[in-house]
Amino acid sequence: MRSKILLLMFLLFVNFVFLASAEVILSQPNSLYSLGDTVSISATVDSSTNKDGFFQLFLICSGIEKEFNRQYIILTAGDEKTIDASILLKEDSIGNTIGICRIKGKFREEYSLTQDFTISDKSVVTGRFEKELFNPEENILLKGTAVKESGNFLNGFVDINVLNQDIKTAGIVSNGDFSLNLSFPKTIKSGIYVLNVEVYEKDTSGKQINKGATELALTINQVATSLDIEIENTEVEPGALVKFKPKLFDQAGDEMVSQGVFTIKDPSDKIIDQIKGDTGSESSFYLKNDSKAGIWEIFSVSYKITTEKTFRVLEKEEAVFNLVNDNTLNVKNIVNIPYTKKILVKVG
Repeated sequence: MRSKILLLMFLLFVNFVFLASAEVILSQPNSLYSLGDTVSISATVDSSTNKDGFFQLFLICSGIEKEFNRQYIILTAGDEKTIDASILLKEDSIGNTIGICRIKGKFREEYSLTQDFTISDKSVVTGRFEKELFNPEENILLKGTAVKESGNFLNGFVDINVLNQDIKTAGIVSNGDFSLNLSFPKTIKSGIYVLNVEVYEKDTSGKQINKGATELALTINQVATSLDIEIENTEVEPGALVKFKPKLFDQAGDEMVSQGVFTIKDPSDKIIDQIKGDTGSESSFYLKNDSKAGIWEIFSVSYKITTEKTFRVLEKEEAVFNLVNDNTLNVKNIVNIPYTKKILVKVG
């Protein structure tokens, strides 16, 4: 009985040795790869008995195995072979596979698995301007970097699109760096604008891979471009109140407020008054009763922009009468032209 048990144990041991006579050892990949990268693997296969067969390498992602290397090997007892292989992570070799993956090495019944690693289709992009405030038509230099999640520099393309505007530009990313120039139209509205910056590479089929995006903001200044003056009445009598409103406009034709100086000149170009005030607000001045008849001018300056508007002071004939000592009639002209009307004087 004891001899039968010993024989059975011996047969089991021999069978185990036979089954486990081959061993597969795999090198470990990096923890993260990007599409377009190459995964290199080194496999060592040894055997305590003579064996031959196909050695296979598989990429396993989401439970799906894709064979990427197969070769026939012959091992003698105590021998080992090293197989170096690699797989280029592109669509025609791995399909649309991204995420958590492993590599499996198999020789006959024996196999080994590597640790998990990640295949990524993303990149990280950053950008910067030389400053934050720009004028319309001013050259804007944008510099940036693009790095794949694997840590390798991206070599590909960059597209820039200004949100809600028909402003676009594109360029090349070389060794992770890009530099682009753009400008905004002359009549662009002032305010904050957001730029969408997208980077990517292309595989051999032209498909975009390793994409990344970010948003950057800049401000377009409000720039004064024209000045106008609205006068309530373009013809006034002496002694009247003259009302006017200076208006300052920016590059988009929107009204803006700024301080200005408004100079009033009579027909002989003599300065009669000078008023300080804000554009967009009404200003006024009184004409004296004897203000000269003719074309007057309001000269306006704001934001180093000048303009002028004219109005007419009408002729007015008016006098006051005063009887002195009951025998002398004084006639005094009180407006801007001589009083020439006939005077009827009744005595008694």
